[in-house]
Amino acid sequence: RPSAIRYYEKLGLLSAPLRASGRRRYGEDVLGRLAAVRLAREAGFTLAEIGVLLHGFPEGTAPQTRWRRLAGPKLRQIDELIAAAEQRRRLLLASLDCGCATLQSCAAASQLCGGDGPRSH
Repeated sequence: RPSAIRYYEKLGLLSAPLRASGRRRYGEDVLGRLAAVRLAREAGFTLAEIGVLLHGFPEGTAPQTRWRRLAGPKLRQIDELIAAAEQRRRLLLASLDCGCATLQSCAAASQLCGGDGPRSH
């Protein structure tokens, strides 16, 4: 979208384009840069992290080196998200077999069981 492209320019992810008759004119290289931004967004990187990926290394730094430096912390974050999602999944699955008389007893049973989910109480 044009608004996203202008925003990326403002953040420095894209270079300011040339102008002809007041209109922005982009070179072919902008497509590659937009593809790199999209790939990084799909990998879960924030716009600030993408800025580091694109501009936070000495000129000529190989893409593999850039990815390695940023991927480690991102993988740890994703592993934490997966663990939290799996815990929530276990809790929801356990709640399907809930035999508690009230929601309050269900919550209390969950606490007594170490958060693994409700049991019949």
